[in-house]
Amino acid sequence: MMTKTNSKEKKVLVLGASGQIGKEVLSQLNTKKCSITAVRRSQWEEPFLDNEISYQNLDLKRANLNDLENLILDQDVIFHLAGDTSVQVEKKLEMEYFFSWIKPLKSLLNLMVGTEKKLIFASSASVYGVHPKLPVVEESVEEPFTSYDLAKVSCDQLIKYYKKVLNVNCSSLRFSNVYGPMPTVKNSSRRAINQILENIHKNKEVSIISDGNFLRNYIHAYDAAAMLIHTSQKIEDSPPIVLACSKQNMPFREVISKLIKCYKSRFDTEIKVNFGLKPVFITDERQFSAEPSLIFSQNFNFRYSLEKGFKEMVEELS
Repeated sequence: MMTKTNSKEKKVLVLGASGQIGKEVLSQLNTKKCSITAVRRSQWEEPFLDNEISYQNLDLKRANLNDLENLILDQDVIFHLAGDTSVQVEKKLEMEYFFSWIKPLKSLLNLMVGTEKKLIFASSASVYGVHPKLPVVEESVEEPFTSYDLAKVSCDQLIKYYKKVLNVNCSSLRFSNVYGPMPTVKNSSRRAINQILENIHKNKEVSIISDGNFLRNYIHAYDAAAMLIHTSQKIEDSPPIVLACSKQNMPFREVISKLIKCYKSRFDTEIKVNFGLKPVFITDERQFSAEPSLIFSQNFNFRYSLEKGFKEMVEELS
């Protein structure tokens, strides 16, 4: 039976701490009074922050129950940001992929029953499908189209069950498209805005799928991390499923227009825009618009607008 530490200082565990949002969570937690343990699957080459953070490595999909119990034994708050981010996997690998998401989360939630521990899970708004009824709300019907979508929505259902039925302090944040500082080469394939900006900088042109009139919502990695921390502080009052998006819903062509405007302001260079690019994947014209959940209506401020975020990204190029 796990017992909670008597220390007044909150002990916080960040799983998947080396990802784009994970690094932001560590940075923001580093300014607060808490003891932090950062976990990633592979070995840490060097500490991300020069402080008292405890850096550990653990592959969640290969961890046994004792590993997980020891990992969260003295932790008060768990940020679960880890997982295989492959969009679609081969049919023969689908079961292994699915359980690599489900098994660790279910084990963690099971270990939390009867405790005051808190778990905040990072999910995705992609679970609503390609053409959901807009605007999306917390109760909107999910329509997963990829292996990733299916795994995420299944994890969300676990969160909902453990919160509503077993009274575990947990919530899942469904993020819209997250963007931010230039990523590492290893993870660049998932960062569409970063790729587009790199292409603009290199070729001085950009091609947009169809007419670009499908709706999108982008949130900066800093604000995404702040939403996770904010939800952890209000978890007793938060719904099991939380919409974690910005307040800026706009057509994709307008998003790119803002990116180009920021680029031209810095480099004084004309950019050619091509329309009519054919979709390659069914998700290329995915639509999404929503308002953030009510828990972000008080005591939470978005630091970044698209304009501010894009301006910083453009400055990085120079």
